[in-house]
Amino acid sequence: MMRSEVIEAGKLVNLWNEWGLQILVIASFGLQVFLLVFGGVRRHSNSTALTFFLWSAYLLADSTAIYTLGHLSVDSMSDEHQLVAFWAPFLLLHLGGPDNITAYALEDNALWLRHLQTLAVQVLGAAYVIYEYIASRGALLFLASLSMFFAGLLKYGERIWALKCGNISSIRSSISIRKIKTDPYQLLTLGTSEEDLLLGAHSQFDICKGVFADIIMLPNPLVRSQPKPRSVISYLGEDLYKLVEMELSLMYDFLYTKAAVIHTWYGFCIHFISLFGTATTFLLFQLSISNSGNRYSRVDVAISYVLLVGALVLEIISVCRAVLSTWTCSLLHRRGRGWEWSLHIVTSLGQRVHPASRRLWSGSIGQYNLFHLCTRNTNEIGSRLATKLGLEDWWNKMHFSGTFPHANSSLSIQDIKKLVLQALRSKEQALQHQDTDLNSRGSFILKRMEAYKDFARWSVNIDFDESILVWHIATEVFIRKSKARHAKELLEATEALRGITYISPPANN
Repeated sequence: MMRSEVIEAGKLVNLWNEWGLQILVIASFGLQVFLLVFGGVRRHSNSTALTFFLWSAYLLADSTAIYTLGHLSVDSMSDEHQLVAFWAPFLLLHLGGPDNITAYALEDNALWLRHLQTLAVQVLGAAYVIYEYIASRGALLFLASLSMFFAGLLKYGERIWALKCGNISSIRSSISIRKIKTDPYQLLTLGTSEEDLLLGAHSQFDICKGVFADIIMLPNPLVRSQPKPRSVISYLGEDLYKLVEMELSLMYDFLYTKAAVIHTWYGFCIHFISLFGTATTFLLFQLSISNSGNRYSRVDVAISYVLLVGALVLEIISVCRAVLSTWTCSLLHRRGRGWEWSLHIVTSLGQRVHPASRRLWSGSIGQYNLFHLCTRNTNEIGSRLATKLGLEDWWNKMHFSGTFPHANSSLSIQDIKKLVLQALRSKEQALQHQDTDLNSRGSFILKRMEAYKDFARWSVNIDFDESILVWHIATEVFIRKSKARHAKELLEATEALRGITYISPPANN
């Protein structure tokens, strides 16, 4: 019995030694297809299973390509499998990744320098493989390899540049308040269709980026002092939520995809050069195989065609997505005169896929109970074990975070939206002066509860982000100490609002 198991294990080892690289290359290509199809699923879904598979594919995609390229650079190849070296440039292309996912978390953007170092090592490895095994195999195959090599280099560099642009510190350093020309009152000139709202979201996107970079940009005082026929809130009404949803979707693009790079003049150049290089590689490879006879393994030739056709199809999809993107529409719209025909063509083609509807919110809010976290029992066995294993952050996230609305919730997102919009409308005139509103942080409720004394006034005279945390904890304490009949409903509302009613107080302040 033991001997038969050893024989079977030996067969598996021989199979891996013979076809391991082929399996890895196909796996690398399959991961690219998976990421292209499901890379943007987090925008609309919070499914744990789907998120896990996406996270696994994101990590495996890089490690598989790097591992395979490393083996190509050190393994000796038989004459029959010399074509395997031709796959090295494709692995660079795979390391560049699809356009719809460059980072899985913000920490990935912060590590862009590490990715740059990896690029240097992998490019040298691919160049060595081409020089060692391809250069002497004929001019056509060598030129095909060079063409794909430069296409892969551009795509890999594009990804790293996108990671750098999505880094919060890079966003902060790129924003200059004096250069910001956005005016929220421009929204009054737009229509209320989803496409018009999307253009409005693009026009105010610098303000959204500033919020994520801890920079609060107020409208120009000269613009703000001019009389307005009506406020933005009055004009948009509940469409204001759609506008915010679209801005957050654009911010998702900026942080986690290549949007910051591909929708620039050099980004479009990279796409078309990469597409041209891939098509050229396909033609040169076809000519090379036609002249080589039966020199190479049929399996290797078939895999090469799969990689070529797959790369060409994926590149065409990427170019179409980039050209028909709402980012392109916004770019052409800002160009103004002379670009109307291009804008009309892109808009007409883009409307067939309803780009605005794909940017709407999934309808759930992530929650993190800071009060429970600060008052947790640190002597609990599970908490102590997680701390010992270095998993304290994961443990806290599992126990003190969640989503709203949950299964037992009697409140809906629409209820919260109506409540917040009612509070905003009640202070419509004051919101024309944003600086006044930002300094109004819950003083109205303190006055209503006759608690606006020296011991409580400090809570409205602190930094904005700190004020949100203070009011969040204060609300949790108040509700849990409350003996009102509707304490349960108030507690549920607290889970949804997390202090948002104090950020947008009513008029009597």
